[in-house]
Amino acid sequence: MADELLRERRGHVEILTINRPEARNAINGAVSKAMGAALDELAEDPAAWVVVVTGSGDKAFSAGMDLKAFAAGEGAAIIDAPGGLGGIVKREFPKPLIAAVNGSALAGGCEIMLACDLVVAADHALFGIPEVQRGLMAGAGGLIRLPRRLPLAVAMELALTGDPIDARRALELGLVNRVVPADRLMEETLVLAERIAANAPLAVRYSKQVVRQAGELPEAQAWPINDAAALVVFASEDAMEGPVAFQARRGNAGRHLRRRRDHRPDRGGGRPVRRSGHPQTGPQPWVGQERVRKGTPRVPGHRAERRQGSGHSLVTAPPGAAGARRKN
Repeated sequence: MADELLRERRGHVEILTINRPEARNAINGAVSKAMGAALDELAEDPAAWVVVVTGSGDKAFSAGMDLKAFAAGEGAAIIDAPGGLGGIVKREFPKPLIAAVNGSALAGGCEIMLACDLVVAADHALFGIPEVQRGLMAGAGGLIRLPRRLPLAVAMELALTGDPIDARRALELGLVNRVVPADRLMEETLVLAERIAANAPLAVRYSKQVVRQAGELPEAQAWPINDAAALVVFASEDAMEGPVAFQARRGNAGRHLRRRRDHRPDRGGGRPVRRSGHPQTGPQPWVGQERVRKGTPRVPGHRAERRQGSGHSLVTAPPGAAGARRKN
């Protein structure tokens, strides 16, 4: 199992490689389990700020579910693993995910790509959900996410014909962020990942949260999500450091905080100062350990929960309380 998922750390960037090139990186039970366990760990790792997902070789990013493994009785391990297919398609991962698509991303492989936030594709990559050609349907999120990433008519054509599109067409449609020569795929992906990792991690994570949650809502419903996230970010040490670093021409807050944490490991991960009564948008994997600067406004209706073994109270917002402020 360990050989079927390779892991590499480059600074604050983790690279996860599906390592089954002989099976076009198809997903069996072992891959789903290993990917799920790795993403569980990375969600809680304060030193991991960005995660890259890719496949071995240059033929396929992933061919999706391994049908031989499914026929051999691994169906539940493949599909019902925590996080769904590949341990990722049903997961709400708090940190940026980048797919480095090194070849064809078809069927479940396309759905794994769609579970990522950003996509860098090799120039020979293909994308599609061909399940209808086999009497099946794309059941791992392709029919949900394609209409959100593509014009409806295009998503419908892909779903109903099963025909793929190439990397250039995917770029024209906005399905991918970059198309690069195959031999520069990981290099260019890491440029993007490191550009994100150069920023303050708390601000990056909450920015992702707001884009993900608010993007599908009417503007009136999106503002409370935006405002509740802003309360947390603006109360952090990173928010205090950013303007100071800018005025001192020291670069952005992320770079400066990274240098500072080399000498103060107790302040890792862009955490604010801990204090009970801090408003949150709800329990989030990265929020539960955050600390808030003194003076952050309390939100009426929040309830404090004591984190086991921590000695500190955490506060979660009840439904509908996000973005509220105490009246003076």
